[in-house]
Amino acid sequence: MLRLEHSAPLKKLEKKMSTKLKIRRFLNRTRFYFSFLLLAFYLVVGFLFLFTEIWSDLLPKARFTIGIILVLFGILRFYVAYRRFASKKNRIELLKQKIEDAKTAQ
Repeated sequence: MLRLEHSAPLKKLEKKMSTKLKIRRFLNRTRFYFSFLLLAFYLVVGFLFLFTEIWSDLLPKARFTIGIILVLFGILRFYVAYRRFASKKNRIELLKQKIEDAKTAQ
């Protein structure tokens, strides 16, 4: 009978943690896909500076430098976002494992 009394708060906690995990996973994926979008933006603008005559009248001497910086910045942003995504994914998996361990411990 004590188990029944203690299992109700555990189920509440489990449901709350499950909801938090879903929200975290959604936000994590959204940030990751947003980083893809920014990577594409920085690469396109960087390549426009490097290989076309667009904006040549605005920055005639610095076009090549700005193009290189934009491409490198896009790649760096994506790398940082990927590392953050992988790290958070690992933490979420650890939390799931703890929940499963708590279930089996009962």
